[in-house]
Amino acid sequence: MSQEIRSWQERGLSLGTDRYRRYLALFGSTTSSCVGQAVCDYGCGPFGGVLSVLRDVGVAFPVDILAEEYNLWGYSAFPIHTIDAEGRADVPSASCDVAFCLQCLDHTAEPSVIVADLFRILKPGGVLRLFVHLRERTKGHYPLTVSQTLRLLAPWEVCSVDTGRDIPNNEPELEAVWVTVLRP
Repeated sequence: MSQEIRSWQERGLSLGTDRYRRYLALFGSTTSSCVGQAVCDYGCGPFGGVLSVLRDVGVAFPVDILAEEYNLWGYSAFPIHTIDAEGRADVPSASCDVAFCLQCLDHTAEPSVIVADLFRILKPGGVLRLFVHLRERTKGHYPLTVSQTLRLLAPWEVCSVDTGRDIPNNEPELEAVWVTVLRP
């Protein structure tokens, strides 16, 4: 069993779905903002991430590197899609209207691989909503600066950039950036 699974089991459902509603609020969205749309949550964790609170999405694509373990655990309402050795999610190209990537880029040493895959899976004109910590939270995380985050998103049309405290996770001591961009 991985350290990530143990961590989720220790915290369990105590995290609840309220944090995903708080993420949506940061982006000016609600639980009914993606009705009928194809939506991806890249780095969704064992519960399906923000997809666990969105209502009536057309197609749900929860994605996580630990998908096989999470699917065995069985807490997501949707089967979680895997990521292959090259960093590509098991999601068809140009298939998503909206993608969320919440606290995922700061969990990898190669954030550009994830951003490239998000570019691949979003339809032209698709919306990416990204949330990244700006400093190290725990060992094994790779915080980014605002400028590093924006450089990763260079081919995208940036709609909004906000910085502040990590309220969704009740960790107000941590600074974060949340960005909304359009895929050209």
